[in-house]
Amino acid sequence: MLSIGDKIKLVKPINMFDRVGDVFEVADIFADGDISFICEYGMGLISYSEFKRYFKKVVTLKWGEWQNIRFDNDNALYTYRTNGKRIQLKHGNLKASASCHENDNFNLNKGLTLCLARLLLKQIEAGM
Repeated sequence: MLSIGDKIKLVKPINMFDRVGDVFEVADIFADGDISFICEYGMGLISYSEFKRYFKKVVTLKWGEWQNIRFDNDNALYTYRTNGKRIQLKHGNLKASASCHENDNFNLNKGLTLCLARLLLKQIEAGM
């Protein structure tokens, strides 16, 4: 369901809006189902059935609180947070992240493992 203020992404060129991936804001939703949208270089009006062909709603996920974690065979304390699609892992001044493809199911353990590998690589490159 769309609401005024929602962000929508262009997935297929339509008229003057030909930059696939651009994000627009829903400006108004009329009683007949038409949707008004705006961006920095213009505005448009589209029916809901056309909207489904050319746009996709942008889902904004909120980050959770930073949590402490220790990994097997490592006494170091790391902190991580997730938003259900991405994970960020920190240790000292270094940070690593991993993201889940939009069509994949989120897996915390896989994400943490990938982040840890990336963070350890950064530590090696920094000579730590």
